[in-house]
Amino acid sequence: MKLKNPIYFYLFFIFVIINIADAITAFFILPGEGNPLFLISGSIIPVFIIKGLVILGFWFYYNRNIYRSHFMYYYFITLLVFGIMLMGLGLTSNIIGIANPALIDDAAAVSSGDKMQLYFTFSMVLYLIPMLLNFLVFWLYDISTKYVKFDKEFYKKRGRWKI
Repeated sequence: MKLKNPIYFYLFFIFVIINIADAITAFFILPGEGNPLFLISGSIIPVFIIKGLVILGFWFYYNRNIYRSHFMYYYFITLLVFGIMLMGLGLTSNIIGIANPALIDDAAAVSSGDKMQLYFTFSMVLYLIPMLLNFLVFWLYDISTKYVKFDKEFYKKRGRWKI
């Protein structure tokens, strides 16, 4: 079977596996769960619905494999990479909670407001700020490429350091 886009597919596959593992392990730490959607609704079902919709969205773009621009494709790859990282950290914390029930008891004692504040701070530092900086760098790169000449043959003929 030939994949349409192997890199995107493997990133998507890892993203799905980590999300499934995160969802399964979340059942074992529900009293200490810090997801704001769970804290607001009191149910894990809305979290699963959002996860499912995000996964379906990524699957739709994999199957379509058409993007408006290089930036949009880069955007999806970045979302997958950062999503894998964030979900991986969530999965790791769930596993640590399962292995240490005292941590779940301590987390259960923390108020929902404090949990949400910590969740948003965690997400900002490890997800949103790096992702925004990443997009800024690519945007600057993208708009500056019209001023640059790309020529691999130039370096093959002259060598890297000869001008």
